[in-house]
Amino acid sequence: MGGWKKKEKALTPEEAIAAAKRELAPFWYNSEPLLAAVRTEAGASVLPLNSNFVQKAWTYVFVDPTEFAGERALQTAREWHRRYSSHGMGFIIVFRAPAPFAKGAADYLKQFQVQFPGMFDLDAMFSTAFGISSWPAVVVQYGATEVARGSGANWTNGVEEKIQVFHWRLERSRGLHLDQRPESDR
Repeated sequence: MGGWKKKEKALTPEEAIAAAKRELAPFWYNSEPLLAAVRTEAGASVLPLNSNFVQKAWTYVFVDPTEFAGERALQTAREWHRRYSSHGMGFIIVFRAPAPFAKGAADYLKQFQVQFPGMFDLDAMFSTAFGISSWPAVVVQYGATEVARGSGANWTNGVEEKIQVFHWRLERSRGLHLDQRPESDR
């Protein structure tokens, strides 16, 4: 005989975001959760947990920390962060790692002096959502627009040049300051 079940109250968007942040907090380092991956009919999708998230460019570096290439990728990401964070670019390290590795993550990030957000993709939903199938990998996005992408052994080929061109175009679209023209054009 079936019992009566009380209908659950629907969450407001703010309550749903707060619940997602609480649930995802153990998988994020150096930041509160910024994104959530959700299953879709197409596989997976990534949703920002902050409305301001899409207002800047983000570089996602996908790393397998159990491989030597993962250590090199962390060093590259740290250098790009040094070069481009002052230009308003955000960085997130996405770790593809076995669950036991997550326990030592804080020490690992300290060892490589990573001071920007990192998260663990234990169920591979972030990798799926970004179409990542080989590591290391990088995806640079501005809003919903992909600026650059690279993966595998040559994951950095051409990526930094595309980041520089993107920043140049973005600054140019905001307008030139007076007397920023070259001397020959004055």
